[in-house]
This record gives sequence, C-alpha cells and structure tokens, in this order.
Amino acid sequence: MNPLSEFGRFISDRTEWIADRWNKTTGGQPELGFSGNNTHQQLANFLPTLCQTVVKRLKKEGKTRRNEKTLLADTQSKHRWEPGYALDEIVRGLGQILHVISVDCLAAFVRERPEFDSSARAKAEAIIHQFFNDLLVESARQFAAEKQNELAASEQNSQSILDSALDCIVVIDDDGCIQEWNIAAERLFGYSRAQAVGKEMAELIIPPELRARHRAGMAQFRATGNGPLLGRRIEVPALRVDGTKLDVELAITPFQVNGKAIFTAYVRDISERVRSEARRAAQYAILPGDHLSAISTNLNPKPGVACSPAVRVCRDVFSFHARPPGYRISKRRPTSRGHCSRG
Repeated sequence: MNPLSEFGRFISDRTEWIADRWNKTTGGQPELGFSGNNTHQQLANFLPTLCQTVVKRLKKEGKTRRNEKTLLADTQSKHRWEPGYALDEIVRGLGQILHVISVDCLAAFVRERPEFDSSARAKAEAIIHQFFNDLLVESARQFAAEKQNELAASEQNSQSILDSALDCIVVIDDDGCIQEWNIAAERLFGYSRAQAVGKEMAELIIPPELRARHRAGMAQFRATGNGPLLGRRIEVPALRVDGTKLDVELAITPFQVNGKAIFTAYVRDISERVRSEARRAAQYAILPGDHLSAISTNLNPKPGVACSPAVRVCRDVFSFHARPPGYRISKRRPTSRGHCSRG
C-alpha cells in the first residue's frame, strides 16, 4: 500500500483520538446556549467528516498523479457553517485541528512506520496543509458572502423605510452633497433619485438668495460642530425642478458615520397651509368704511349676478349671508363681527 494511503487509514482509525486531543487543546468547554455562539459544537460535529475528507485526499494523492483540478474537485470539502458561528473561532479551531493531524498524528504514525521517510512525511504535511488552506478560504468566502447579503438586506430595509416615509427625507454629507433621496422627495421636487444623489443640495432645491447662508451654516458646523438650524423646525422656501417655489418645513439632524458628519433633512410641503393662513388673515383684515359703504347694497345680488371677491370676503367675515327686511349696513366702521343697525 502506498505510504500516503497508509497514513490516511491511520487517520481514519484514530478520528476519535484526534477529536479527544483537540478537545483537550481547547479545554473542551462548549459555548453556553444562550450566547448564540455555537462554533465549538459545529467544529466538533464536522471533525469526523473533516478527517474522512483528509483521508480521501491522501489516498488520491497516493495513487497515479491526476489532473490537479480534477483532484481538487473530487476531494474539496463543500462544508458550510450554520448560523451562529464566529469566523475567528473557526480559523483558530481549524488551526488547532491542523496541528493535531499534521504534527501529533503524523508523529505517532512515523513511530509505527519507520519506513515512512522524511520525503513522504513532507509530502503528507503539504497535502494536509493545502486541504486546511482550501477549507479556510471557503470559510472566509462564506462569511464574506453572508455579510454582503446582510448588508444588501440592511440597505434594502433602509431604502424601504425611506421610500415608505410620507415626508421627504434627504441625506447629505458634510460637503452638502446628497447621499440619499427618497420617493417623497422625488414627488415633491421633481428630481429622480439618480438625478439628485451626488449633487449639492444648495444647487438643487435651495433658492439662489439663500444658498450663501446655507453654505455658511455648513462651514460653521465643520469648524465648530454647531449649526444655527440643527435640531430645529424652520419654515423656508424651496425650489422644484421647474424653478417654481414652494414653502416647506425643514428639520435637520446631524449624526456621525465613520468619523464624518452626515445630515438627515426631513422636509414637509406646507404650501397649502401657508396659503390657507394667508387667506384667513386677509378675510379677517378690517376693510375701510367707504369700501363697506360701496358694497353695502350688493351683498345679496340678484339671481344670476356674480358676487365680487370683496363681497365674498364680507360675507365670510361678517356672516351676511342674507339681508333680513329692515336691516342695513352701517356706514360707520364696524367694531365687531356682525355689527349692524336696524333701519
């Protein structure tokens, strides 16, 4: 029998011995269940399969030299670690098992097989080390793929939250450039996310007359860590993609990412509210007496005759929706709502 195949059989017969030796190296203390870390248990469960895969590689190497890619495909471990493992502990554990097989086990085999010369021993060590190197690479690739998937899922989650928000959410960096732009912002301002991300927010949605103040505030934050508008709700004008202005409520919150300042701006369209307040203010403004005299005879026009805006305002303000017989509008300036005099 080929010496490498003999060593493979030796490993196969001593799998339990290898496991016991490894457990003594680690102290044999499995992780507590509530910690969520089950790396030691996963390694213990995998160890018999690991040993058999090493044996197969040694036996195939001991036969006629085969194509390296074919050999690797036939003997490569396809093991995947289950959730709950820690990569650094996998690396440490595999290193300990490697030492047990390539040093302790090999030394015991050499004592029983003196004819297993230094050349065969060096070849066996090279095969075992290559196997463990391949296993470590696969473990690292699995870990990296999982983290990438987690990151992608996290980013997708974050994007879903942003896109489901009713208010506009705009994330900018410390240079004032847009990093995130949700669907509500697309609808309100007219820029798509692709058009907005990477552009300076000042150039995109801030009116020209306010851009200098915005940039000065950003510069002040970079210099002092404080900003006049941070953490407050303010009402400011903004610009749409077509150049039209609108009124918005703005709140900016700063936070740190990798030591750099990032700002989240929450923007709400308040144009309708501002218009409504302006109309209400106009309705409750007291008109001069001569205006009231001029329209006092036309509060209830004949059917088919349209009311003038001034008449509609008076109706809303002074509640003159009908003119009862015997009532007339005083030419004196009214002092309270609904002030009338009987004729």
